[in-house]
Amino acid sequence: MAAKKSLPPESLLRELFIVDAEAGVLRRRVTRAHNAVAGQIVGSKDSKGYLHVNITGRIYRVHRIVFFLHYGYDPDTHLDHVDCNRLNNRPENLRPATDQQNAGNVLRLFRHNTSGYRGVSLNQRSGKWHAQIKLFGKQTYLGRFDTPEDAAATYNEAAQKHFKGFARISDG
Repeated sequence: MAAKKSLPPESLLRELFIVDAEAGVLRRRVTRAHNAVAGQIVGSKDSKGYLHVNITGRIYRVHRIVFFLHYGYDPDTHLDHVDCNRLNNRPENLRPATDQQNAGNVLRLFRHNTSGYRGVSLNQRSGKWHAQIKLFGKQTYLGRFDTPEDAAATYNEAAQKHFKGFARISDG
């Protein structure tokens, strides 16, 4: 993981923002300009789908600010959105996660996935379904199976074992 950018001082964040934990949004505490009015929800969506805000000329992700202001610390790890919705910044939807845990909680299937299951592909030559999982940056082969459902069950078991509560399992 690249070096994490430090947040501005807590005093500045508390001067500028209020966390609306129920709605999962960050609101402006004070009016700073005609387009930055007190009570207004803060954040613009970036290219990766996260909300960000400009503070003194630097860009920060809103979910990190929400987590910091709600829980009182900024973890040195990723912050994972439990439900995979990058716009849902309710504090209970945010949790610290290692690179590996964060990778385990991936909602989407790849575009070229034809099995409908995470970690499952058809080997054209053998006609069998293969299961594999990515662990610590390397693909790990889990076996070959007669049906995609059997391969998916094996993948799901491995995901639960390695990613624990961060596992996003396939259900077809």
